[in-house]
Amino acid sequence: MVTWLRDLFGLGLIEKNLAWYLIHGRLSAQRAEAITAYIDDRLLPRLRPHALALTDAFGFAPQHLRAAIATGAEGVRQDEARAHYAALAESGNAPVDEKKLKARK
Repeated sequence: MVTWLRDLFGLGLIEKNLAWYLIHGRLSAQRAEAITAYIDDRLLPRLRPHALALTDAFGFAPQHLRAAIATGAEGVRQDEARAHYAALAESGNAPVDEKKLKARK
């Protein structure tokens, strides 16, 4: 089972960054499709029956489930930050992107 988890983690990272692997010629489109199919058709069905045991292995207690991060408060905070920076950009008071300045030189 640990091998399946390892494979899921590694292939999941590749799948997440698939565009980079395709653009740089590290994977063919056919192999990229095979990764997604392997995850969906082989790994997840093998791990599904063990999901509860895997989750229990982390030893989450009720206080963990009620932690601030589990309430969605972080998502709200990030949404507020995005709105703040969007308003700054709209008003013309946003910080200057140094990378854009560097590119102009």
